[in-house]
Amino acid sequence: MVTKTHIKEYANAERYLKHLSDYIKTAKKNHLDGDITKIDIITIVAFSKVFHTMNLKRHIGEEYFEDLKNLFTSFALVVNNIMHHIPTTNDQEIKTLKKLEKFATLFNVISRIKYNLKEINMEGEVFEDKIVSQVYKISSKCLSDNYFHELVVATFDISLIFTESFNFLFYAHHSLNKPFQVLKWKFLCTIVKNNESLMNKVLEANFTNNEALQELLENLKPYSLEELDLTSIFKVIGCIASKRNVSFVPVVPYLMNAVVSISPSLENIISSLTMIKTIIENVKTEKSALNIVFPTTILLLSTINYNDFKKKEPKFIVDSLNLLVSVLRSMLKSDNKHITTQASLISGIIGNVVKFISELRYLPSYNINPTDILHSEHYIALAIKSLKLKKDIYKRLSPYTLSIALGHSRKLTLPYMYLLALCDKKGIDLVSTKIPLANKQRFKIIYQQFAKYRISVG
Repeated sequence: MVTKTHIKEYANAERYLKHLSDYIKTAKKNHLDGDITKIDIITIVAFSKVFHTMNLKRHIGEEYFEDLKNLFTSFALVVNNIMHHIPTTNDQEIKTLKKLEKFATLFNVISRIKYNLKEINMEGEVFEDKIVSQVYKISSKCLSDNYFHELVVATFDISLIFTESFNFLFYAHHSLNKPFQVLKWKFLCTIVKNNESLMNKVLEANFTNNEALQELLENLKPYSLEELDLTSIFKVIGCIASKRNVSFVPVVPYLMNAVVSISPSLENIISSLTMIKTIIENVKTEKSALNIVFPTTILLLSTINYNDFKKKEPKFIVDSLNLLVSVLRSMLKSDNKHITTQASLISGIIGNVVKFISELRYLPSYNINPTDILHSEHYIALAIKSLKLKKDIYKRLSPYTLSIALGHSRKLTLPYMYLLALCDKKGIDLVSTKIPLANKQRFKIIYQQFAKYRISVG
């Protein structure tokens, strides 16, 4: 019987290999009564370390190497039996800490062994479909019901189940192709939903270069949008974009189709725009990609119902406002053709954002501290100021923008000042005659303040 003491005693890999061989031969005859024992786990861990040590030493002769291969085949059968007896129901026993630790350890060791085998070209001789399929089933089980959550909460080393199991999955998908490609994304989506802060750790451990991340992105394209949790995918995309400079150009059409396919709830729109913000930054020099991204972005921004914010928490409101302003500024910095061809929609979006800011400032029902929106107010003003450098269409649309923007403010804030500066005398007269009666007095006060300011600064 193998114990932790034995592992320490057998520093010499060859001596321990003989001991382990005898144990496995016995285990094949009378092993496992439907449960995973501590000895099982110790054996698996010990074997993986021995195997790795021998592989690194590179001193295995041909005859000895054949014995090692036979030993590993026996070991694979033992592991398969262990995995076969992993419970498939989320009963009370599964929820125990030690049981969950064992499962995490299995994932850890199997991933290491799989890579060891690949290094010496043995992956085709052992660990075939039975074990790979079993790991796939276990992985799928981890993504269902409350099992994954229990695993996350109860496992001592929380990174173990995320990082080491990924190593195995990313290799095994070559055997099972599409199922594992989808499973990789399901794992990422589940992680980002349960603990978003762990996503960077997973990316660091499993995507060691840009090519690996690029392949992951490319693997999205063959699958229908119904197969995956799109809002979680958007979060994963954001994490990837912040990790390295990986080009999103090849997957932009797929992602934009995904954006327009989900229900247009406020949460989904904000989630989509969060991802789009990172994509705009990523593809800002690629005109063809921006020609796909900008129309979708403008569509999303124009479909926001600002009344939906009334039931949201202050933090969500402030964060969302910062996001909207940031996306608008990113678009308006570009000379993309859609900034001109869709100027009427963009003008309406700007007007609604300015109006929303005034409501947040003056309506107590939002419970927003005015200082929390100063940042957004300043940058939307700069975005409006930049419209002077665009074509005359924004000047012609400025009365329309201003009439939308009139909210509850009675003060000349920066956004109103730059909107008024865009308007000529005819535009001002048009606003004065066309706006609703309820807004006329507010507009009169704001315009008088603007006129005094303009005189004072020349």
